[in-house]
Amino acid sequence: MTKVAFFLDATALNTDTNVADGMSCVLDTTKFSNGTHTFKAVASNAAGATYNEVRSINIQNAATTPPTTPPTTPPTTTPPTSSLPAGGSAVATFHSVGMYWKPPSSPGAAGCIVQYRKSGDSAWSKGMNLWYDSRNSECRGSLVQLTPGTKYEMQIGTGSTYAVQTSATTWSEQFPIAKTITVGSQSSTLNVTESGTPSGYVLYQAAPGAVIDVANAQPVGISIAANYVIVRGFTVRGAQQHGIIMQPGQHDIVIEGNDVSGWGRVNYTNSAGWKVGIDEDSGINRALLQRRAGGLSLRHPAQQGPRPARRREQLGLGTPRRPERHLGLRVRRQQRDPLQRGLQLGRAALLHGRDRRRQQQQQQGLPRRGQRHLRQHREERLG
Repeated sequence: MTKVAFFLDATALNTDTNVADGMSCVLDTTKFSNGTHTFKAVASNAAGATYNEVRSINIQNAATTPPTTPPTTPPTTTPPTSSLPAGGSAVATFHSVGMYWKPPSSPGAAGCIVQYRKSGDSAWSKGMNLWYDSRNSECRGSLVQLTPGTKYEMQIGTGSTYAVQTSATTWSEQFPIAKTITVGSQSSTLNVTESGTPSGYVLYQAAPGAVIDVANAQPVGISIAANYVIVRGFTVRGAQQHGIIMQPGQHDIVIEGNDVSGWGRVNYTNSAGWKVGIDEDSGINRALLQRRAGGLSLRHPAQQGPRPARRREQLGLGTPRRPERHLGLRVRRQQRDPLQRGLQLGRAALLHGRDRRRQQQQQQGLPRRGQRHLRQHREERLG
């Protein structure tokens, strides 16, 4: 199952495309009349087949009378304060912040409340409640659609009271460039060897119309053995194994706007005539042989298909065990939290045609920690 669309009568509510840990529906009952309505969920799989689940619900919105005088009763939620005891933790990316906090007692299905603001602002915005995981007594969730390169303050609590405060700064999308190296077309591997510094990256960019086509004569199209570098705008074709590889121990690498195709070796040809590739071969490969190596950013990749037909689900071989293979990205060292290994997937990781579904499958296969940022207070699971 790849998505679930929700409807009330003939009105579309929302579509959940991240169903790995349950389906969520947002329903504002005030937009519908009181009485009986038909609630429908339509689940679809990758092949286009659908399954409908229908329930009858009764909406009874409470009647409200506008007050004749301004309300004088205090608010039910504790007024925001500019300072609370430090608590919880936050992990930032370009446009989101994942939050984690262990409350003193279980908040139940309601989870933990959260509000946030840009540092220096006076007004707070309320975020979606953090989901409470009773297995480790932790609330977690995310704030999304944030501004890159901006410091945010977050307050977390339970019930109607905020208890702790933390902060985080989203990553900047602007990288300082100290030197630009322009590369033309070539039929051999491009070796990126000149490192920059935190205050000035080295930009390797393709000349207009340049193509790196190694014509199946080289294992790799682009080999990166440098730190603080940006590799931008290359068309890479015909690598025997990997279109682009980052060598062990390298860090702070930005791979941006590259078109990678025709990579990978053929492992065998099955009875249906499909050529099946070798799993270790990748469009973009990071060889992580050290315990800690971070700072990889993939931004706007236009990654096309490998040389062999590697869509294993069509070959009756099942889904690959490692979600990175759907993207063609091979990370050899597995960790519980992808943020800890420095893997940064940019806002617009656009893939060509048949790889779009692979990206969705990859997103669904990531760990639950910090990934479910639009969870409703209650989840209705279809049987």
